[in-house]
Amino acid sequence: MNFSWKIDEQSLKAIQSELKQFDTKMKKVIAKDALRKWSKGVVSQLRNNMTWKEKDLKKAIKVRIKTLRKNRGVWIGVGIESGKKLGEGGFDSYWAATKARWYNDGWTAYPKGRKSGRKGRGWRLGLRKVGGRKVWQTKFFEKTAAETLPLLPSYIIEAVNTAIKSQGKL
Repeated sequence: MNFSWKIDEQSLKAIQSELKQFDTKMKKVIAKDALRKWSKGVVSQLRNNMTWKEKDLKKAIKVRIKTLRKNRGVWIGVGIESGKKLGEGGFDSYWAATKARWYNDGWTAYPKGRKSGRKGRGWRLGLRKVGGRKVWQTKFFEKTAAETLPLLPSYIIEAVNTAIKSQGKL
């Protein structure tokens, strides 16, 4: 699941004008500070938008902040940790990212009453690409992004103001 959103142009211009007074190293510090504060709110909102009681999956939400090479910017990723098994282990364990996709995008069950024309182990092969009813589809990632993205410019401006105050004290 890859979603991406952009900040509106007006907020972006206000942020760029504020950041002109700082050197590159300080800009990275400001951006990382603002993104850390924003990501805490995103993670809590993401957990609230999950409409089921799945403690292991809520723990699998991770945040990654990276500085791009040659001072091109800062990248942030918020989502379910992939490559991690949840549950009790053995037969009962499951992949966190797969389970999150089932809830977010939904899954299609095999339609009732349809016969595949096959017997034994391969009975599902005859039902490929035969649509059933979509189940769940909570879209908790999209809801969270729509709710929290407008807050990001305010966090960046707040980080700029704290940087200005800290420079004034030095």
